[in-house]
Amino acid sequence: MVKSNGKRSAPDASIRQPRAVPKQAPLATDRPRKQRRVAPFPSPLKEAHPMDPEMIQDENQLIDVLTRPRLELIEFIRSVTSPLVILGAGGKMGPTLAVLAQRAAQLARHPLQVIAVSRFADASSRRWLEKYSVKTLSADLLKRNEVRKLPKAAQVIYLAGLKFGTQENPDSPGQ
Repeated sequence: MVKSNGKRSAPDASIRQPRAVPKQAPLATDRPRKQRRVAPFPSPLKEAHPMDPEMIQDENQLIDVLTRPRLELIEFIRSVTSPLVILGAGGKMGPTLAVLAQRAAQLARHPLQVIAVSRFADASSRRWLEKYSVKTLSADLLKRNEVRKLPKAAQVIYLAGLKFGTQENPDSPGQ
């Protein structure tokens, strides 16, 4: 303790000092707990949505979480000029990315047209994209005449690729 004259004094006997507790070695079963952070996702919906995978109840809730844009994306999307063309948007990541961009534009009130381009061998992914206001164009990027028909765009996201096992027949949509 320090008195007003700047000299140290003995600790007050009425204040209990904590006893030093010897450290124990951690048990093999002791694991540090992860702190869960929930990002502030804006949503047109009023209720909070779970980020913990164990709390997601169904596919619709999962889709909502995966396509809910963060504030940074909503701010960034205002700088993207229309149209935003996503090549290979019928694959694994494309549909989610396209809907994420569309939702960000809607929340930013930015008139961005998101165009998903794919062969769309699976018509259900095309219908799903259109349900979320994403425009779809069917094109085979291996055919020059189809590529020439694509809209001119300053921003293009390239997700197109060949699936494993398609080297012998690149025109095949794969498995």
